[in-house]
Amino acid sequence: MSQGLAVINGTTPVHRLLKNGLASFSGSVEVTGSVIPEGDTVRELGSPTNRWNDVYSLQTTVGAIFEYGLETPGVGELETGTVLCWHKGKLQPSEKRFDALVMGVTQKGKDQPIILGAEYILVTGEVKEGDFLVTSDKKGHAMSAWTAGSTDSYLFGKTIGQALEDSSGESKLIKCMISKR
Repeated sequence: MSQGLAVINGTTPVHRLLKNGLASFSGSVEVTGSVIPEGDTVRELGSPTNRWNDVYSLQTTVGAIFEYGLETPGVGELETGTVLCWHKGKLQPSEKRFDALVMGVTQKGKDQPIILGAEYILVTGEVKEGDFLVTSDKKGHAMSAWTAGSTDSYLFGKTIGQALEDSSGESKLIKCMISKR
């Protein structure tokens, strides 16, 4: 079935709810077994305007963590991996070295920054796997804190993550463990 919801006992459909691809319930829904979409990355749980209040789980497996509290319209139009800082009440691409208001990085199509996860980030200059990354003078790019000659104490609050691969050159998208420190 391409739209809607079916309740199945073994391989036999016992109840179907169809209305333009939507199912509506009142009360609670109890599930035994798994709830699985018909394909990888084809369904969402909630929406930007209809979010779950709280989710209780013993264990989760996730990719990027986005921060809705920092949502800034238009940020999703920026290139994936653009480094973002908070200035004048909104997110903006970073533009100066060691900006302590660094918040996260972009993913094309999302107006909220990634604040945690093994995700892509734009870097400039020489970066080695394991280097701590900070904002640079190149708009929207991070750089190695060590290349810039910083000390550990100077990095407090300015580190956006840690490089998971090497890089060199003016602009490259690399994998990084995003985690502001």
